[in-house]
Amino acid sequence: MRRVVGVIFCCIAAILYVANYLAAVIYMPHIRDFSTPPGHMGTAYKIVGRTPEHLAYIALVVGIVYLVIGELNQIKSQKKS
Repeated sequence: MRRVVGVIFCCIAAILYVANYLAAVIYMPHIRDFSTPPGHMGTAYKIVGRTPEHLAYIALVVGIVYLVIGELNQIKSQKKS
């Protein structure tokens, strides 16, 4: 069961990571003034923020922890059998 939860958290992390950039791409056509070094995408990315990306990192770590715990529990149960 823990492995399923770990995989779900990893999927949530992937969705959040992609959603961050997708939101910037959707917002990009509405930017009129932008500074040259970051360009349209960089400016849109700054406006959108990095909160979904940080949440994606947290979800990924939680998912990996659940996967490792699930695998360790399975190894322990196989050694007992």
